Amino acid sequence: MNIQELKKQQAYSEYTFNAEYLKPKFWSLWLLLGTLWLIGRLPLPFIAWLAKGIGTLMYKMGGSRLKITRRNIELCFPERAKQEQEELVKRNFQRIAMALFEPGIAWWSSSARIQRLGRIKGLEHVQPLIENKTPILMISMHNFSVEMAARFVGEAFPFNILYRAHDNPVYEYTSISQRNKHQGKWFPRKYVKPFLNTVANGEVGLFLPDQDLGLKRSIFVPFFNIQAATIPNVSDYAHSTKAKVIYLNHYLSDDGKYTVKIFPPLKNFPSNDRIADTARINKIIEEQIQQRPDLYLWQHRRFKHRPEGEPKIY
Repeated sequence: MNIQELKKQQAYSEYTFNAEYLKPKFWSLWLLLGTLWLIGRLPLPFIAWLAKGIGTLMYKMGGSRLKITRRNIELCFPERAKQEQEELVKRNFQRIAMALFEPGIAWWSSSARIQRLGRIKGLEHVQPLIENKTPILMISMHNFSVEMAARFVGEAFPFNILYRAHDNPVYEYTSISQRNKHQGKWFPRKYVKPFLNTVANGEVGLFLPDQDLGLKRSIFVPFFNIQAATIPNVSDYAHSTKAKVIYLNHYLSDDGKYTVKIFPPLKNFPSNDRIADTARINKIIEEQIQQRPDLYLWQHRRFKHRPEGEPKIY
């Protein structure tokens, strides 16, 4: 039984255990999840030290993701010397390893421990809106700490989030079972309408609009001065739900604490120009990346699809 068949038996964000998961083909994943749980019980400084070593090893091993990362950083930071670009690539891979361990912390830590590991700033921008049942669309970007960010948000208020469902049903079952314990309801991308209904009804919706998801619904707008295929869903969703749009940033700070920062609602958004709106969102994300570029998911082929007549980048 594959994940598509399993999902037919389950509503979005409501996964239940299936006897299929006990078959030998899933044993290695159960072992991996158990290891993730064990690592998540370790002190955060030790996990960070371990991640740095593993990330360095991943960097030295090379591969296609290293090539994509180098290419993205070369394109987005042309003003930096080659040596500086390469150092950024190396730090980026060290951050990847930390992100691989973070589900073990986010899924199975107590609220008390989560509160010791970081802080959430800017609640004053969102709490009055929540109390008044104002529709809210929160947007963020693919920094490596996204799993921890979702946990911190869930500690503060209930929310709904769009996400890409994992292809492995055991991982999907485990992740959603744990995530849903912390005030978050996770909607696979194909359930956009139910997700938007919750927002229109006065709940908080969260999604990350910063990836190249193909040409079908995308428009080309600048991202680091490069035309990037971008779905104008922030503008479209805000129009359809009458929601306030709020940017949320998240990162592991230099002091070893996680920080989730909520910004004030965007003014004059959405406008009547979805192209201008989308370019504005890309610019906001770009400005936040510029502050800590080592924390961003540069392994994604953000410029995979090109405007007609332009050569391939990767």
